[in-house]
Amino acid sequence: MSGYIISLLSVSLVTGIIISLIGSGAFHSSLKMLCALTVLLTMLNVFSPLLKSVSDVIISVPETEPPPEFDIGDEAVMEETARYIGIYTKDLINTKYGVQKEKFSVNVTLSADNTGNVSIKSVTVIFTESVETDLNQISSFVSDTLMCECIILTP
Repeated sequence: MSGYIISLLSVSLVTGIIISLIGSGAFHSSLKMLCALTVLLTMLNVFSPLLKSVSDVIISVPETEPPPEFDIGDEAVMEETARYIGIYTKDLINTKYGVQKEKFSVNVTLSADNTGNVSIKSVTVIFTESVETDLNQISSFVSDTLMCECIILTP
């Protein structure tokens, strides 16, 4: 505690001398503010151990297990990816050509090579009812968009 009082008195004395030497020049008010800030920070220095312990309590994060690793070639991952691509493709066809979603379904076939790269092998669009839209346009659109073979099946 005596070290704290000595440092506070030292800083106060030094800043007082600096302020009295400068006089009333252009930087007088700025220098007074800087000296006051220095004294204030010296006074607050006594609270630094308390702030450190509070920050340790607030910032402490419980340790958790890392998320499980999954293999990109895993069948469950491949099936889920194919399902999402099918949903996306169905929405695209519905939006671009106005075909009601109830009138068709989309199946996606994925393939993975031995390095783990996954690609879309083919997309099959299965219509349950006849539609007035040109099916060749849909096939071309899906093939160009997904860069794969598109197979259209009709009743």
